[in-house]
Amino acid sequence: MPIPSAVRDEIVNAVTIRADNHDYMHRDRNENRIFIQALTTDPDIGGRLADFMGRDRVRTYIKDSILNAYAKKKNYGAKSPDYIMALSISLGSNFSLVDSIGSKRTPLIIARSDSGSHVIAKVGTVLKWETAVRHCAEFVVRTNRLNYSTDVQLVVLLQGANVIKNAAEQASLVEAALILGIKAIII
Repeated sequence: MPIPSAVRDEIVNAVTIRADNHDYMHRDRNENRIFIQALTTDPDIGGRLADFMGRDRVRTYIKDSILNAYAKKKNYGAKSPDYIMALSISLGSNFSLVDSIGSKRTPLIIARSDSGSHVIAKVGTVLKWETAVRHCAEFVVRTNRLNYSTDVQLVVLLQGANVIKNAAEQASLVEAALILGIKAIII
């Protein structure tokens, strides 16, 4: 049964207020998992949604429909970092953009250094860094662009440094990417 617009609007408004109070956009994955669970079991949110869908679908609906829309709205108009500058500073060479593929917020970037080497960089988030790694690798396999060789470096530019709790956690993420042959740069 479809959720009546008035009821959906009330629920979205309640979730938005609680997400703002929780500081949802700046919390780590575990804190937000607990927050979503609390919304799911709350009679005014999860309870009302359960009237229109199975209880097993309530959590997914809150997360994928309401909170994803909330996050997109919060990020709308946010200034994107200068990814080419981030590459140049982090890799110690002057890079220029060859191509940018995908969304403005999380593009896949092909850049060339003054020395002629290339970088394929995927922008992603700290929380989902493995997705950025996968997209970078899939692009190379799918396109064989630049005739992938040793002068092409794979990089993931990861946003959300505020989510990392300490230097050890950051070092662990960077090392894990290096094991896969990909440089992780946290911006």
